[in-house]
Amino acid sequence: MRIGFSILMIVAILLPGLTRLAIFIDFKINQDFIADAYCINKDEPLSLCSGKCYLTEQLKKANEKEEKQIPVSQKERLEITYFTPQTAFYAGLLESQVKKFTIPPYRSPFHPTAISIGIFRPPQSALI
Repeated sequence: MRIGFSILMIVAILLPGLTRLAIFIDFKINQDFIADAYCINKDEPLSLCSGKCYLTEQLKKANEKEEKQIPVSQKERLEITYFTPQTAFYAGLLESQVKKFTIPPYRSPFHPTAISIGIFRPPQSALI
């Protein structure tokens, strides 16, 4: 049971990477047919293409399909998850306790950045 599950997991992990290999193997098996039927340069007498133009086209399609399936990065999901309105952050703090910073260009303008001076102090017993 464990061996079957581990083989299934290995296949599931390696399967997306095997699409290009499957396209290449299919091309090599059917190269003569592809060169006659699908090759763009089949009318040229001294062409050395042999259907490679069709292979590159299929590989480009596979790459585009893989790029569409890539999920949104974890960082972008966390930014949306941890968004808090500015009014909720300043609730209960005095204006003198809040030090505002300018938002760097690499940060989203929707995430206000502020640090409370009263909160970020070490405990009094640690100073002795």
